[in-house]
Amino acid sequence: MLVLDYGSQYSQLIARRVREANVYCELVPGTTPWSELRGRAPAGLIRDLKLVLGDFPGDAPVFVALETSEGPKELRLGPAFRVQPVPDFFAEVKALLGEYAVGEP
Repeated sequence: MLVLDYGSQYSQLIARRVREANVYCELVPGTTPWSELRGRAPAGLIRDLKLVLGDFPGDAPVFVALETSEGPKELRLGPAFRVQPVPDFFAEVKALLGEYAVGEP
């Protein structure tokens, strides 16, 4: 997985959490050309997901389910990524990750 780094502390936090879930992760500069990123075949959409999470700040924790070579893992994002679980939030996440990517309460 590639995490695009635009200089914020959250990029490193996200990369560390992904690695803690035993998923290979690289932190790359946000200015990296798309042609280079595409050649490295990124497995995630972390940057876009971070933007969606930032649009809906709230009190509900966010969990990310990952499939790893060691089996499924669940990653709980830190307090900086808590959200308000409103219909628009779920719609944006589904648009980004697919219809079955969200488990609504």
